[in-house]
Amino acid sequence: MASDAELLQRWRDGDATAGNQLFQRCFAPIYRFFVNKTRSLADTEELTQNTFVALMSAREQFHGKSAFLTYALGIANNLLKHHYRSLAHQAEAFDPLTSSIAALGAGAQTQLECAEAEQLLLAALRAIPVEFQTVLELYYVEELDPTEIGDTLGINTNTVRSRIQRGRDHLRAKVSELAARVPVTPGDEDHWAQLIKRAFPARVLSTAFMRDEPG
Repeated sequence: MASDAELLQRWRDGDATAGNQLFQRCFAPIYRFFVNKTRSLADTEELTQNTFVALMSAREQFHGKSAFLTYALGIANNLLKHHYRSLAHQAEAFDPLTSSIAALGAGAQTQLECAEAEQLLLAALRAIPVEFQTVLELYYVEELDPTEIGDTLGINTNTVRSRIQRGRDHLRAKVSELAARVPVTPGDEDHWAQLIKRAFPARVLSTAFMRDEPG
């Protein structure tokens, strides 16, 4: 199987099929990146599409200092931040370290169909500051290590580790708050990572999938 670097070089050389294969490898992680951070399926699909459009424009800018997936997720993260700022009444009103998706009017509902305990965890993730939600989802769902998460978000590894710990603290507090309102318990905290990962589909089928080979 060709590596991402090999596919990228072939794509740069004009092999559209190689570009499509590279996109297929990245599609599910990028779709998952957006799906619990947006207001609707339409928003998720639009941001997914926009990420691949941006990747086509930026393919020559990738120098191989990180994995291609983390590079692609970094582009997705930048587009998501721009999307959030467009939702805020004023650009300065959005701070990813303090603002949550729910605070931007996205609500606590998730587009993912899963068990009640998993739904509660997803709702709790949507209610904590988005920077911590992003780190935790990359860590639990995509199983990226702190260095890979740092490459994705453009922050150092120590900051990632700190945000994982602080994110867990935020998540714990929010789960307790939400669980007090509904007759649902997410169970032992040691199993939360497994429940969160299970809530996200391993393979995504969506109308957003690239219908044409990238040029």
